[in-house]
Amino acid sequence: MKPLHPWNVSVKEAIRIQEVLKDKIILKKDFSRFKAIGGGDVAYSKNGNRLFGAIAVLSFPHMEVIDMATADGKIIFPYMPGLLSFREGPILIKTFQRLRIKPDVMIFDGQVWTHPLNSHILPGITRDIIWDLCRDLKIPFREELVSENDLPKAEEMFLSGTSMEVTPVIRVDDWKVGKGAPGPLTSRLQEAYKNMLVKFMRS
Repeated sequence: MKPLHPWNVSVKEAIRIQEVLKDKIILKKDFSRFKAIGGGDVAYSKNGNRLFGAIAVLSFPHMEVIDMATADGKIIFPYMPGLLSFREGPILIKTFQRLRIKPDVMIFDGQVWTHPLNSHILPGITRDIIWDLCRDLKIPFREELVSENDLPKAEEMFLSGTSMEVTPVIRVDDWKVGKGAPGPLTSRLQEAYKNMLVKFMRS
Protein backbone atom coordinates (compact mmCIF):
# COMPACT_ATOMS: atom_id res chain seq x y z
CA MET A 1 0.00 0.00 0.00
CA LYS A 2 1.58 3.27 -1.16
CA PRO A 3 0.78 6.35 0.96
CA LEU A 4 -1.26 9.01 -0.82
CA HIS A 5 0.38 11.79 1.18
CA PRO A 6 2.80 12.40 4.08
CA TRP A 7 1.38 11.97 7.60
CA ASN A 8 3.72 14.15 9.65
CA VAL A 9 2.21 17.48 8.59
CA SER A 10 0.77 20.62 10.16
CA VAL A 11 -2.94 21.03 10.88
CA LYS A 12 -3.20 23.54 8.01
CA GLU A 13 -1.60 21.09 5.58
CA ALA A 14 -3.79 18.24 6.83
CA ILE A 15 -6.90 20.29 6.08
CA ARG A 16 -5.60 21.04 2.59
CA ILE A 17 -4.86 17.35 1.94
CA GLN A 18 -8.30 16.32 3.18
CA GLU A 19 -9.99 18.90 0.93
CA VAL A 20 -8.17 17.40 -2.07
CA LEU A 21 -8.97 13.79 -1.14
CA LYS A 22 -12.67 14.31 -0.35
CA ASP A 23 -13.46 14.64 -4.06
CA LYS A 24 -12.06 11.13 -4.59
CA ILE A 25 -14.50 9.48 -2.15
CA ILE A 26 -16.90 7.05 -3.83
CA LEU A 27 -20.23 6.98 -1.95
CA LYS A 28 -21.77 4.09 -3.85
CA LYS A 29 -21.35 0.36 -4.21
CA ASP A 30 -18.96 -0.32 -7.09
CA PHE A 31 -18.17 -3.99 -6.48
CA SER A 32 -20.22 -7.12 -7.06
CA ARG A 33 -18.79 -9.68 -4.65
CA PHE A 34 -16.10 -10.08 -2.00
CA LYS A 35 -14.60 -12.97 -0.05
CA ALA A 36 -12.84 -11.27 2.86
CA ILE A 37 -13.88 -8.43 5.19
CA GLY A 38 -11.48 -6.52 7.42
CA GLY A 39 -12.39 -4.66 10.62
CA GLY A 40 -9.92 -2.17 12.11
CA ASP A 41 -9.69 0.02 15.19
CA VAL A 42 -7.15 1.65 17.50
CA ALA A 43 -6.66 1.99 21.25
CA TYR A 44 -4.68 4.57 23.22
CA SER A 45 -2.09 3.91 25.90
CA LYS A 46 -2.87 5.03 29.46
CA ASN A 47 -0.45 7.95 29.20
CA GLY A 48 -1.96 8.91 25.84
CA ASN A 49 1.24 9.06 23.80
CA ARG A 50 1.03 5.72 21.94
CA LEU A 51 -1.49 4.03 19.67
CA PHE A 52 -2.24 0.33 19.28
CA GLY A 53 -3.82 -0.78 16.01
CA ALA A 54 -5.62 -4.06 15.33
CA ILE A 55 -7.25 -5.51 12.21
CA ALA A 56 -9.13 -8.79 11.93
CA VAL A 57 -9.95 -10.35 8.56
CA LEU A 58 -13.05 -12.55 8.29
CA SER A 59 -14.18 -14.81 5.48
CA PHE A 60 -17.48 -13.96 3.82
CA PRO A 61 -20.19 -15.16 4.13
CA HIS A 62 -19.02 -17.64 6.81
CA MET A 63 -17.56 -14.84 8.98
CA GLU A 64 -14.64 -16.91 10.28
CA VAL A 65 -11.39 -15.20 11.34
CA ILE A 66 -8.75 -15.98 8.70
CA ASP A 67 -6.08 -13.45 9.64
CA MET A 68 -5.19 -10.85 12.30
CA ALA A 69 -2.47 -8.25 12.74
CA THR A 70 -1.46 -5.65 15.33
CA ALA A 71 0.96 -2.74 15.48
CA ASP A 72 1.83 0.13 17.78
CA GLY A 73 3.57 3.47 17.50
CA LYS A 74 3.89 7.01 18.79
CA ILE A 75 1.15 9.58 18.22
CA ILE A 76 2.44 12.19 15.77
CA PHE A 77 -0.67 14.35 15.25
CA PRO A 78 -2.81 16.27 17.79
CA TYR A 79 -6.47 15.47 18.40
CA MET A 80 -8.50 17.61 16.01
CA PRO A 81 -12.20 17.00 15.23
CA GLY A 82 -12.51 16.11 11.55
CA LEU A 83 -8.82 15.20 11.20
CA LEU A 84 -8.69 11.96 13.19
CA SER A 85 -7.34 10.00 10.21
CA PHE A 86 -4.04 11.92 10.50
CA ARG A 87 -3.80 10.78 14.13
CA GLU A 88 -4.86 7.13 13.72
CA GLY A 89 -4.28 6.48 10.01
CA PRO A 90 -0.52 5.77 10.14
CA ILE A 91 -0.86 2.99 12.74
CA LEU A 92 -3.77 1.40 10.87
CA ILE A 93 -1.78 1.37 7.63
CA LYS A 94 1.17 -0.14 9.49
CA THR A 95 -1.20 -2.82 10.83
CA PHE A 96 -2.71 -3.42 7.37
CA GLN A 97 0.74 -3.98 5.87
CA ARG A 98 1.33 -6.83 8.35
CA LEU A 99 -1.69 -8.82 7.18
CA ARG A 100 -0.95 -12.01 5.27
CA ILE A 101 -4.46 -12.01 3.75
CA LYS A 102 -5.59 -8.63 2.46
CA PRO A 103 -9.36 -7.98 2.78
CA ASP A 104 -11.52 -6.96 -0.18
CA VAL A 105 -13.46 -4.54 2.06
CA MET A 106 -12.40 -2.64 5.20
CA ILE A 107 -14.80 -1.46 7.92
CA PHE A 108 -13.87 1.22 10.46
CA ASP A 109 -15.74 2.95 13.28
CA GLY A 110 -18.24 5.61 12.23
CA GLN A 111 -18.11 9.36 12.69
CA VAL A 112 -20.53 12.09 13.69
CA TRP A 113 -21.32 14.43 10.79
CA THR A 114 -23.14 17.69 11.55
CA HIS A 115 -24.10 20.71 9.49
CA PRO A 116 -22.23 23.95 10.35
CA LEU A 117 -24.04 26.57 12.43
CA ASN A 118 -26.40 28.80 10.46
CA SER A 119 -29.95 30.19 10.66
CA HIS A 120 -31.33 26.62 10.82
CA ILE A 121 -28.63 25.06 13.05
CA LEU A 122 -28.32 27.25 16.13
CA PRO A 123 -25.51 27.10 18.70
CA GLY A 124 -26.41 25.42 21.96
CA ILE A 125 -24.96 23.77 25.03
CA THR A 126 -26.22 20.30 24.02
CA ARG A 127 -24.34 20.49 20.72
CA ASP A 128 -21.17 21.52 22.57
CA ILE A 129 -21.61 18.65 25.05
CA ILE A 130 -21.93 16.12 22.21
CA TRP A 131 -18.77 17.55 20.64
CA ASP A 132 -16.96 17.02 23.97
CA LEU A 133 -18.39 13.49 24.33
CA CYS A 134 -17.20 12.59 20.83
CA ARG A 135 -13.73 13.79 21.76
CA ASP A 136 -13.74 11.76 24.99
CA LEU A 137 -15.03 8.64 23.19
CA LYS A 138 -12.56 9.13 20.31
CA ILE A 139 -15.46 9.44 17.85
CA PRO A 140 -14.53 11.60 14.83
CA PHE A 141 -16.66 14.75 14.69
CA ARG A 142 -17.08 16.24 11.22
CA GLU A 143 -18.63 19.67 10.67
CA GLU A 144 -19.50 20.00 7.00
CA LEU A 145 -22.43 20.92 4.77
CA VAL A 146 -25.08 18.19 4.77
CA SER A 147 -27.47 18.07 1.82
CA GLU A 148 -30.76 16.22 1.48
CA ASN A 149 -29.02 13.78 -0.87
CA ASP A 150 -26.54 12.86 1.88
CA LEU A 151 -29.22 11.65 4.30
CA PRO A 152 -30.00 8.27 2.68
CA LYS A 153 -26.29 7.42 2.87
CA ALA A 154 -26.23 7.68 6.68
CA GLU A 155 -25.98 4.42 8.62
CA GLU A 156 -27.23 6.18 11.76
CA MET A 157 -28.97 9.44 12.55
CA PHE A 158 -29.93 11.28 15.74
CA LEU A 159 -31.33 14.61 16.92
CA SER A 160 -30.10 16.47 19.97
CA GLY A 161 -31.46 19.18 22.23
CA THR A 162 -32.01 20.14 25.86
CA SER A 163 -35.29 18.25 26.19
CA MET A 164 -34.69 15.41 23.71
CA GLU A 165 -31.03 14.89 24.75
CA VAL A 166 -29.78 12.33 22.17
CA THR A 167 -32.75 10.88 20.27
CA PRO A 168 -32.23 8.25 17.54
CA VAL A 169 -33.90 8.75 14.16
CA ILE A 170 -34.83 5.41 12.59
CA ARG A 171 -37.09 6.58 9.75
CA VAL A 172 -37.35 9.64 7.52
CA ASP A 173 -40.51 9.86 5.41
CA ASP A 174 -40.82 6.49 3.64
CA TRP A 175 -37.27 5.16 4.07
CA LYS A 176 -35.59 3.74 7.13
CA VAL A 177 -32.22 4.88 8.47
CA GLY A 178 -29.65 2.08 8.44
CA LYS A 179 -31.25 -1.07 9.81
CA GLY A 180 -34.26 0.80 11.14
CA ALA A 181 -32.99 0.72 14.75
CA PRO A 182 -30.67 2.86 16.92
CA GLY A 183 -27.08 2.22 15.84
CA PRO A 184 -24.05 1.48 18.05
CA LEU A 185 -22.54 4.97 17.76
CA THR A 186 -25.83 6.65 18.72
CA SER A 187 -26.24 4.23 21.64
CA ARG A 188 -22.73 5.05 22.89
CA LEU A 189 -23.50 8.77 22.81
CA GLN A 190 -26.85 8.24 24.54
CA GLU A 191 -25.21 6.31 27.37
CA ALA A 192 -22.37 8.81 27.71
CA TYR A 193 -24.84 11.72 27.77
CA LYS A 194 -26.95 10.08 30.48
CA ASN A 195 -23.84 9.29 32.56
CA MET A 196 -22.73 12.91 32.22
CA LEU A 197 -26.14 14.10 33.50
CA VAL A 198 -26.00 11.71 36.48
CA LYS A 199 -22.54 12.97 37.45
CA PHE A 200 -23.71 16.58 37.08
CA MET A 201 -26.73 16.00 39.34
CA ARG A 202 -24.57 14.37 41.99
CA SER A 203 -21.96 17.13 41.98
